[in-house]
Amino acid sequence: MADERRKQVLISRRTTLLASLGRAEQFMTQYQEERDKLEVDLRLENLDVLWQGLEEAQTELEDTEEENEGMVRNLTYRSNFESQLFKIKAFLRSKLPAPISMQANLPQITATGAPSTLKGLKLPTISLPEFSGDYKDWLAFHDTFLALIHTNLEVADIQKFHYLRAAVKGEAAQLIESIGISAANYQLAWDALVNRYANEYLLRKRHVQALLDCPTMKRESASALHAIVDDFERHVKILGQLGEPVEAWSTMLEHILCTRLHDDTLKAWEDYASTLDTVTYKHLVEFLQRRMRVLESISVNQHHQPEPAQPPASFSKRSFPMKVSSHAAVESPSLKCYACDQRHLLIKCYKFEKLPISEKMSLINSKRLCLNCFRNDHLARNCNSKYSCKVCQKRHHSLIHAAYVDHSNHAATPSSSSASTSSVQTNVATTESVPLVSASTIAEPENQVCSVPMQGCGRNVFMLTVVLKVVDCYGQEHLARALLDCASQPNIISENMAQILRLPRSKVNVLIHGVGEKPQQARNSVRTQIRSRKEEFAINVDFLVLKSVIPKLPTRCIS
Repeated sequence: MADERRKQVLISRRTTLLASLGRAEQFMTQYQEERDKLEVDLRLENLDVLWQGLEEAQTELEDTEEENEGMVRNLTYRSNFESQLFKIKAFLRSKLPAPISMQANLPQITATGAPSTLKGLKLPTISLPEFSGDYKDWLAFHDTFLALIHTNLEVADIQKFHYLRAAVKGEAAQLIESIGISAANYQLAWDALVNRYANEYLLRKRHVQALLDCPTMKRESASALHAIVDDFERHVKILGQLGEPVEAWSTMLEHILCTRLHDDTLKAWEDYASTLDTVTYKHLVEFLQRRMRVLESISVNQHHQPEPAQPPASFSKRSFPMKVSSHAAVESPSLKCYACDQRHLLIKCYKFEKLPISEKMSLINSKRLCLNCFRNDHLARNCNSKYSCKVCQKRHHSLIHAAYVDHSNHAATPSSSSASTSSVQTNVATTESVPLVSASTIAEPENQVCSVPMQGCGRNVFMLTVVLKVVDCYGQEHLARALLDCASQPNIISENMAQILRLPRSKVNVLIHGVGEKPQQARNSVRTQIRSRKEEFAINVDFLVLKSVIPKLPTRCIS
């Protein structure tokens, strides 16, 4: 009986205190600045006393309650009056006058009501964060929205709901789409988002998975290194905020991040780590920060180019590419014999040479070839070659001379014809025995030179190459194989080799012509030093940069 009587006394006291709390809430809703501002301090003091009394009565009631239904009812009471009390206390504190020290630092107000220090200054608008349902973005969205909107007492609940609907996208928007827009439903919508995405266990798993799925660097650059380190660090810091002991994961984090680095960066780190007594993840991040600054400096130096001189006004501003020739003795990929489908010229084909004259003429006519040079892009009357038949000096090739010999003369002087034919065959055989032929002997313009390979004889042509040392932008030496082409005007380096050396580039505009190839255009040039492997010889050389210098050689197996 005594316990029951004590319980009734506590309930009565709680009811009285809640009534006082209701009057404080009424003061808040009917507050007028001029009338009520002097009561704010007194009501705040009374609110603290009211809170202490409610806390004592409610705690004792909860301790004496034994039934589940009563415990639930008591918890509901506590939740309601705590929310009510916090709201009233926050409102009263917002109405307190500013301290004198703060007032001294406030900007002076002009007669127009605008701060004099901000006159003519338009502050930027703070944009609300957006959230699309990605767990990795939840913490940033939650904290920002909470600070700007959710706890802002000057924003009504209906306005908060509109802000929330505008800030969420995708899956998150679908979650609260069915909740009607009203002031009463705002807290319901916010709680739905919090219950779905404020799952710390799932957030930890998501961020750990993001660390393991961090992409590998494809090439070494300051931007790529910035991206991977910043992203990795972001996930590590969020895991720390979620309570994970990331300080104890140093070795594991260092290993995971190392597996995502470019080979050059990883080699530099391993070289630096060998000088440390204890290697930690923090050391790796500090090293990568320094590496970024180095790469950024190198990038600036490589892209710095002097301003080009202005051309005279009398000249056109259009730039024309310079033309040079470069011909390595390799097989042209577009070369194809019309008689045997092998990779050589028709005039070098043994099969074509042994055909009867009638079959030769049939093949030439069917392929619409020039009778003088056996090319398919013009006819004999338009042929620019300065060569003609070696027997009769007429405008046809020596291999089809028999088709143009007068029958009566041919019958009268068979030995002479046979001798001529034999002479032609001897000349052809002699020509085919030469490995390289100068293009100047085949009616090419005098200002162009080239070299072509021996074709159709079944022999192998070995070109001169040399292995030498090439110096990169750091002064380190690299071994490279160079093709020695005596008929080439410029020096050429492949794009792959230029990237390995990391040499600074200069802009150029050069057309490079080759046998059987379309002209290639060089857009960049580099300058480096080549050195001998055997002797103390070194020379600085300018190179044009092309995608490739020659195809992969040899084209077939050589025993």
